[in-house]
Amino acid sequence: MEADEEALLEHLREEAERERLMNSFDELPSEDQYDVSDALAHEMAKLDLDSVLAEASQSETRRPFETFKYLLQHEVTRVSLALGLSPEECETRVPIIAENCGQAFHNAQTRKELWDAMKLFAQQLSTGKPMPEPLPDDVWLTLNGSTSWSNVVELTGVASLDLKAKGFNLNIRLNPPSIKGKGHKFAYRFGSDRFLTLKISTNSFRAKQKDRSVEEEIRSQMARWLMVKELRLINRCWRCFYVKGGNKKKRKEADQEDTSPESLNPEKTGASTTENFLWAYFFAESGIGLGEPSYRVQGQLGFLNDAKTGQDEMIRTEMSRDDLIRWHMPIDKHMDNTFAKIWSRISLGISSHLPFAVF
Repeated sequence: MEADEEALLEHLREEAERERLMNSFDELPSEDQYDVSDALAHEMAKLDLDSVLAEASQSETRRPFETFKYLLQHEVTRVSLALGLSPEECETRVPIIAENCGQAFHNAQTRKELWDAMKLFAQQLSTGKPMPEPLPDDVWLTLNGSTSWSNVVELTGVASLDLKAKGFNLNIRLNPPSIKGKGHKFAYRFGSDRFLTLKISTNSFRAKQKDRSVEEEIRSQMARWLMVKELRLINRCWRCFYVKGGNKKKRKEADQEDTSPESLNPEKTGASTTENFLWAYFFAESGIGLGEPSYRVQGQLGFLNDAKTGQDEMIRTEMSRDDLIRWHMPIDKHMDNTFAKIWSRISLGISSHLPFAVF
């Protein structure tokens, strides 16, 4: 009987101790009770980033290609396309070769050193084709060493469409990044790195078609094909959201060595030709640097903002081409507009402008 009483007392003592411990936990302050300002949180994040980047710098020479600075990813892809590689090869073959040249790329302190590293990379591709023009000085000075991509930098390229039995084949050559001096509404809201503009010549189709209506139909087919095309380039998935036609007259220079009667005819000398093309505007829906990358990834890619500004934060989440259009012009507010007016409104998003006031 005494043993039963002792066991009961021991059990009661254990229950009392357990209840005391639980009450002590309840008295601890919750995370919400700590007063941590946004500024302090931002500084703490920067300290974490500095330590992470310091550790990353030790293995800088063998980083995966998708963690290279995005300007460098663009330039490696641009050189690869100029040397004859396809967009598919840029995804499969190029990353391994670029990683092998990682030390030369990451140690480059000047534009010349970067281009020397790019020549080393081109030698390993062994295509025998000449190098394209190097990165402009102003772009190098703007982006080198900067933690944040400048939204006045524009990504462009030229392309041609070959008509195949099952549709079109898009051949792309990227231009060096350029400084526009002023951005556009979409660039300031989403980042200029999310927009790629391609100039696509249509002269070859015009030369083959004497019937103007047939030519216009082919151009319409090209525009429709571009709108459904998924372009995978520079470690991102791009979708065309706007296409418009254009033309430019070029004046022929008189051939000084040609003494034929045709060359001496005033009506023939200095005649002009017209270049016809389409402007195709692409938006990066997903891929490297989009979504919710860590501070480490943002710093490596060159998309890290040092501090918050008074402006609205940029939208860097993954989103579709249709989401971009809906953000720019909500359908419910444009139900009474004509299609032509709605379509022309898209161009306002890519029209260059300077902010009226900066606070």
